[in-house]
Amino acid sequence: MTTIRSRGRRRAFFAAGDFPELVELQREWPTIRDEARQALDTLGPVLGHPVGHSWILPLVPEAEDQDLIPAEVCARARELAPIATARCSAVPYVVAFAFSRLVPGKHIALHTHWNPYLSGILTLDDGGANSHILVDGQRHDFVDGDLMLFDYTLPHESKNEGERDRIVMLMIIDRRLQRR
Repeated sequence: MTTIRSRGRRRAFFAAGDFPELVELQREWPTIRDEARQALDTLGPVLGHPVGHSWILPLVPEAEDQDLIPAEVCARARELAPIATARCSAVPYVVAFAFSRLVPGKHIALHTHWNPYLSGILTLDDGGANSHILVDGQRHDFVDGDLMLFDYTLPHESKNEGERDRIVMLMIIDRRLQRR
């Protein structure tokens, strides 16, 4: 495994308590998990372009990704996930959100993003344990119902070494829009 660390001393992970609206959303994780499973099972084959062995199903895509997924697919995903859509849409600093599925034994390769955002991850199914993310060399295990937030401009990768699919809700957070 190659570990790449950023040269700066930026913080990789942030406290969920600093985002009270997301903590409210976190309380509904079992319902959101059920919506995610239905949406991914229904629309996953429609997407036709898994990233490795990971599927990203945007409900509200990032601005630069809006041309990658047909608007009709995103609209159908929102219909299949009304609670997730309502809760995320009500948070002013969540600018995009999606469901992500990573199959057992696979990983999302080390990468970074250029936007100055945080990524919020609500774990909906941890894959049966042994599933984790590394952010700037720091490990955080996925645990059902857990909410983690990290600086997604830092190098990060995710692995599922569990026995079933790891499913999460990804939220892109623009802290500039957060009320303090």
